[in-house]
Amino acid sequence: MTKATGKHAPATVSVRDSSRWVVVSQVVKQVSQVATLYVLARLIAPAEFGVLVLATFVTRFVDMVIGDLGTASAIIQRQDLGEDEYSTIFWFNAAVGMVLTVLGVIAAPFMGPVFGSDRSAEVFQVAVLAFTIAGFGMVPQALLRKGLRFNQLVKVDLVVVVVTTTVALAGAAAGWGVWALVISNLAGGIANTAGVWGTSGFRPRRVYRVEHLRTVRSYSANLSLFRFVSFFSMFGDRFLVGRVLGERAAGLYTQPNRLNQVPLEVTAVMYRRVLFPSLSKMQDDLARMRKSYLRTVGAVVTAGAPVYVAMIVLAEPLVLALLDEKWTDAIPLVPIISGVGLMQLVSNSTSIVLQAKGRADLLLKREFVVFAVLGTGYGIGLTRGVEGVAWGYMIAVGFLLLPTLELSLRQIEQSMVGFWVNLWRQLAAIGCQFVVTWYVADQIADGAHWTKLIVATGAGVLSYLLVLVVSRDRHLGELLSMGAPALGRWYSSKIVKEDRI
Repeated sequence: MTKATGKHAPATVSVRDSSRWVVVSQVVKQVSQVATLYVLARLIAPAEFGVLVLATFVTRFVDMVIGDLGTASAIIQRQDLGEDEYSTIFWFNAAVGMVLTVLGVIAAPFMGPVFGSDRSAEVFQVAVLAFTIAGFGMVPQALLRKGLRFNQLVKVDLVVVVVTTTVALAGAAAGWGVWALVISNLAGGIANTAGVWGTSGFRPRRVYRVEHLRTVRSYSANLSLFRFVSFFSMFGDRFLVGRVLGERAAGLYTQPNRLNQVPLEVTAVMYRRVLFPSLSKMQDDLARMRKSYLRTVGAVVTAGAPVYVAMIVLAEPLVLALLDEKWTDAIPLVPIISGVGLMQLVSNSTSIVLQAKGRADLLLKREFVVFAVLGTGYGIGLTRGVEGVAWGYMIAVGFLLLPTLELSLRQIEQSMVGFWVNLWRQLAAIGCQFVVTWYVADQIADGAHWTKLIVATGAGVLSYLLVLVVSRDRHLGELLSMGAPALGRWYSSKIVKEDRI
């Protein structure tokens, strides 16, 4: 085995420094997506978004479950792989990507009955090109993440944002409809693969040995099965809405989920890109794992919670100001899906701990339970329409939150009580923000949508921050240190007197 050296050797980078790069990237990315959504919602009808939801259900499935068969995560988690293993995994992923594209093109003409939409089948036939594009970029991207080289990943992400936004807006303005969304996704994939190739320094050797794949087989197999089950847990609701209730219903249901992903991606990406490789490097040091885990969860909740509170309370002005009046039927869905997002700020961390500890087997068993509970929620909710599915989703996520959290906390010997004590200031701040946001919005009930949205959100966020500052919350200092190091140091030295983590 050839150990990784040079550019591929693990870097010594703190979680805080890594998070800073990720936050910069995600803030820019999500702000751009919101601006793009504002324009696209006015140029493209809800049914067009529904067509894309149905068509990309299968491509998402293949990309998430079969795309790399867990090998990219294995590269990050395993600390004993070298250049020969990386090259073997690269050729394997490239071959799998091309085979999946060919199979997708062949199968597309027969997918109409599966989607319940011939247009979705046409879109699917083009969308499967993403498999080949992604197959060539998985290993260099995994190596960048393994080395915590997030400054380089940020540059790639920013290029991808520019490419996808430009193509999507230009295509929508030209009247391409759903094809503007499809082509922009493919263009973004090409930009990402080209970017990670240019920055990672990885060049595959002419090596392909089956025994190298066997070294990651157990971990990768369990992780792939986990992703298989997890996919239907995560995206089954959207497919069911589109397949049973129609394309327009799928479009209406998708937009609240797209809004939900904006703060979730800014924060939860810290789990996938930063916390996972960081915990993997310290998996034999439980004390360090606990400290990094609690701090990261604290920073994520601190950053994401105020956004979700505003979305829950101000759903109506948000939809009418950001989307358009043709999306009015989506208003009742926004607070429900946003409630899910608020819980996911915590729940999304649970799988990361199990992956970092190499317990993909336990992760798989847990996911079977998650799938059963979520599937039951979707099925019962479907009988009551789109809003029923949203409620089923929220109730199921709430039911699963504590058991799945407990399972992961055991791996790092962290008590449940200690976990929530770590977040008590955030919980108090959330309650205060709810009250202030609702009161201010009620006082300007007759104002313009943008006015109500901006004023009530601003007042609520200020109350949220005030509670954290008065209670001397250390996680706010961590968060400030990521984006404004000088301010973070001042806050930590003047406000926070003691670090109990």
